Amino acid sequence: MLEYLRELRNRPAALAGSLVLVLFLVMGIGTWLLHASDAAGWAKGDAVIYHFPVINYFISNGIDWGYPRGIAMLPGMHAYFALVAQLFGLSSLSADDPASFLIQTPFAIAYASVLALALRRAGSVEGTPGPALWLLVPILLSSGYVLESWIWPTTDIAAFFVFVGLIVVLQGGVARGNFNLTDALAYSALILLGTAFRQSFAPLAAGLGAMLLMTQSRATWIRPGSLLCMALPLAAAGLVVLICLWGWGGLLPPDLQRHGTTSLNFVAGWHVVALTGLIAWPFALSGARIVSDRADWWRAREVWIIVLATAVIAAVATLIVPMTPDEDAGRRFSLVWSLQTMGPLAPLRLVLVFGMLWAGAFVWATVLIAMWRRRQLAPEVLIMGLYTASLLVQAYSWQRYAEAPILITLGLFFARRFKPGLIEALAIVGWGSAYLLLTLAKALT
Repeated sequence: MLEYLRELRNRPAALAGSLVLVLFLVMGIGTWLLHASDAAGWAKGDAVIYHFPVINYFISNGIDWGYPRGIAMLPGMHAYFALVAQLFGLSSLSADDPASFLIQTPFAIAYASVLALALRRAGSVEGTPGPALWLLVPILLSSGYVLESWIWPTTDIAAFFVFVGLIVVLQGGVARGNFNLTDALAYSALILLGTAFRQSFAPLAAGLGAMLLMTQSRATWIRPGSLLCMALPLAAAGLVVLICLWGWGGLLPPDLQRHGTTSLNFVAGWHVVALTGLIAWPFALSGARIVSDRADWWRAREVWIIVLATAVIAAVATLIVPMTPDEDAGRRFSLVWSLQTMGPLAPLRLVLVFGMLWAGAFVWATVLIAMWRRRQLAPEVLIMGLYTASLLVQAYSWQRYAEAPILITLGLFFARRFKPGLIEALAIVGWGSAYLLLTLAKALT
């Protein structure tokens, strides 16, 4: 045992990954045991109103296309819950039923496992990581939209498992220097699962092909094996699209077309930028350090150029992008929107929006510049880019869809060269821990 602990001490990436796995499981089980079923939050409301009527319909009537049309996604989660309930002879399920928590638990374990593996791989990309990698654990686990989706079953935790799982598949191929049929099959299976729980995951099918094109030589692109690797995930997504067209005549049920949009919802993309500046602002310090590659990064000329450029972008976006709360336009259920309506902050709305956009734009600009300098596309950034593109075809700009992917993507990206100074370390672990405690408090109240 002592030898094992000594090995973990000498392998910070392995220990950080282990902490992610153990802490997430402890958080979920502990929160549920502390009578979280008595609380009322977004997940419990969604589960009770939308998801469990479909689950109980399937339990009573079998899985068919005549289920209640209260959900905009394909009923993949609902079929899974119903099949497990029937297997154990359960006549019905409720959102706060212990059986429902247990049925959702495999997705929680899978999510925590792939996140632990992704952190371990990301932390080992550029040499042996230092112990500071552990400081990223709180911020990686701080999204309540993952935790609450486990306690009160919704489709979110399975969707985020797929999000991280796709990153892990790409990390493996990049580390080996090639992608094989096993990668393609794993990626395709995840795309099938993801689109069965949220059909907007279909654009992520392009991820494996994009990474192959970016990391392999042109001669490799036209090999039959490479073409098959690129085609299989697209075929998986295409199959789900065909099922939607067959069952609904479109990508959404006829009476839930309001969840989609006839034109691209670019505000959803700007919402991702603003939310980044609000909940992931400590990574601005990491970005400045990684771009300048200097201990005194605040004096680096290139950092100040990025500061000024992103300030201009944020100012223009503040003036021309509709960033005001608007329930009819889907701009609600996010701190980006709710903070603007709070009494003391309402008069400072433009300043607040500008600040969020500026910080978020700076973070993402440093990520892109760091990749460009190394001529290396990070798997987590590619998946986040495709995921953000998928949000542009949704009518809603909600924090629920963007928070966890932002924190996961940035946490994994900066794990690559995470050797922070004192201020950066304190900001990341301090903010991550505070946001994590807020998440736990919300889940229990």
